[in-house]
Amino acid sequence: MKHAFLIEAHTNWGQLKTLISLLDDSRNSIYVHIDAKSRDFMPSEFEGITKKASLKFVPRLKVTWGGSNQIGCEMLLLKEALSSNSDYYHLLSGMDLPLHDMDYIDDFFAKNQGREFIHFTEIGNEMSSRTKQRISIWHPLQNMLGRRCKWTERILNRIELAAGINRLRKVSLVLGKGAQWFSITHDFAQYVVDNWPRYKKIFASSFCADEMFMQTMILNSPYREKINHPQPDDDYAAIMRLIEWDQGDLKAFTERDFAKLSTSPMLFARKFDEKIDKKIIEMIADRCA
Repeated sequence: MKHAFLIEAHTNWGQLKTLISLLDDSRNSIYVHIDAKSRDFMPSEFEGITKKASLKFVPRLKVTWGGSNQIGCEMLLLKEALSSNSDYYHLLSGMDLPLHDMDYIDDFFAKNQGREFIHFTEIGNEMSSRTKQRISIWHPLQNMLGRRCKWTERILNRIELAAGINRLRKVSLVLGKGAQWFSITHDFAQYVVDNWPRYKKIFASSFCADEMFMQTMILNSPYREKINHPQPDDDYAAIMRLIEWDQGDLKAFTERDFAKLSTSPMLFARKFDEKIDKKIIEMIADRCA
């Protein structure tokens, strides 16, 4: 099978090299987006680092936390990757690592060919009003300020709600929410790119809608019946990722987690941070090489 890996990165260039090296396989095409705000990135350090996989760094966009430019980044990667005509397209961050070698990963998707691996926490009528407000009201400062617009956003949101603004009033879509990471087929990836113009306005000036747009698009598509795990139960096994949280914050795995990581049936894990524990990255790399 052919695989396209879409990587969003903004820091920790050493572990990004490790991630790319673990994906360096003749079956793979690798597409990397580097946040335009990352001024210490040196493209020359990545020249010629793959021997078997194709590697392309896509044009750089400024990406802010919670902004709709996150979606723009994903769409850019998908559009670039479609030319690879891969069987599966996998969205990763630069702080992810595979937990198995490519033979294991390839065999898994061959056995589950045609399934769409997308994560869900909320769907349709079960969705909270707070989640709907990510796209039902305007968030005009999110793309510019990211986390820094927290208090200003709260004031603007209250004004919009008091004024009765509801961008979804005339929208008859089944909404979904979940993690942004996915593994999807070529057919659905093409569907997303082809149909994005119909959805773009809905997700413009939104808040954390990168956790909603892919879920919403597949729920309103012919591919809904092919979702691997359609239950909104926040199970990361739906996307074959090992992801853990610690008191509301994304946990960074350390050397103490090696036994759990090395025995997990999940295909990928996040997050790893070389500034916190470089040894665990080396241990996983040695195991998967």
